[in-house]
Amino acid sequence: MKLALLFLLPLLSVPDSPPLPARQGKGRAPKAKQAPVPLGTYMVKTRLLRKPPKEGEVEGPPDIPETLRLLRQMHARGLIFEVRNRSTDWDDFRALLAATKKTRLRIWIALLSPTLGGNSLPYLGNYEKWAEACVALKRDYDQFEAFLIREVAYGRNAKYLHPGRLGLLKKKLKAGGLAFLGEFYDLTKIAVELYGPCFDGVLIRYMNPRGYRNLQGLLDGARALAPRRWSIHLAIPCAPDPRLSELVEAPVPEVLFLQMQSARKHADGFVLWDLDLRRPSKIHPGAGGYSKLLITAGSYLRDLDAGRPPRLPK
Repeated sequence: MKLALLFLLPLLSVPDSPPLPARQGKGRAPKAKQAPVPLGTYMVKTRLLRKPPKEGEVEGPPDIPETLRLLRQMHARGLIFEVRNRSTDWDDFRALLAATKKTRLRIWIALLSPTLGGNSLPYLGNYEKWAEACVALKRDYDQFEAFLIREVAYGRNAKYLHPGRLGLLKKKLKAGGLAFLGEFYDLTKIAVELYGPCFDGVLIRYMNPRGYRNLQGLLDGARALAPRRWSIHLAIPCAPDPRLSELVEAPVPEVLFLQMQSARKHADGFVLWDLDLRRPSKIHPGAGGYSKLLITAGSYLRDLDAGRPPRLPK
């Protein structure tokens, strides 16, 4: 109960994410241009909370202030907004950028790939148009820092998202000040050889809601394979995914804690993937109706910002 009450205390600001260190190796230090692109370290991918619908509406408008309040309370460094096939998503994203302009939260955009429908509206699978639109937004919003494409090498996506196309997208995004990241379920030598020049970093989707013992090996292996300039981020599942047989459940809070510990030590950052901010939550509901995963993550990140070793909540 004490932990839950601490979580509910309002906080005024979120600390800046420190620049990520360059990967360490033997011999001479890497040149500055080889250092990973500094990106948000402790991110949350979630849907915006929504206000109650009016009569005749299926759902209400986005409640951006309440969403940001919870992110501040848990000391998240940033938010990943996935543009799906909802007609209002693009407008909601731009409203989110306007609302976070004077905050310290970092914002990434995530776009669907063909295996996920390829239906991010309004530009669908025209990633070149998406890049142009995002670069235009970046001119007004410094906190907008990364452009992420989902499931880059999965299934038929490799035909649409081939290295030649992705390389041109990276040039366009880099010129506009945006980092370019790809999502992978597993980072292999072949994938790195194909896509190494195409990205500034990689997001690795972890698929085991009960596991953590193999995370160090997974992340250290990815570090050994990846280009030195890549930043490596781990997506930690916080909700079931009906598309994936591996994710039929969410991790329990104790496992989430250990997954965050491993990712903090062996990656450049982690993403709490599909973290439920709603109240009442249907995913491990706890004190106040909030998800125990939200409470655990908030406790963990506040301990880090206070300079304390994170403690497993009781």
